[in-house]
Amino acid sequence: MVKTASRRQETARALQQRKSALLARLQLSPDLVRASYVKQYLTCGKKNCRCRRGFKHGPFYYLVQCLGTGRVRKFRPAPASPHT
Repeated sequence: MVKTASRRQETARALQQRKSALLARLQLSPDLVRASYVKQYLTCGKKNCRCRRGFKHGPFYYLVQCLGTGRVRKFRPAPASPHT
């Protein structure tokens, strides 16, 4: 458990450093970027659905914003495929 927690902390620290470096290159304040683009696979809960066997539904794309009221998830359509 300790190794996993320390690995998560290292990963989080590395991501924060990467974000800071990117914001510095763009010359933006860190407070301006308060959202994440998330790809998620979900299960529906139906008893006989294939998602219960590991073939989850998705991907679904969300923009997750951290606002004063908490996190807000906004559904986004899938990005356009380069082959269409």
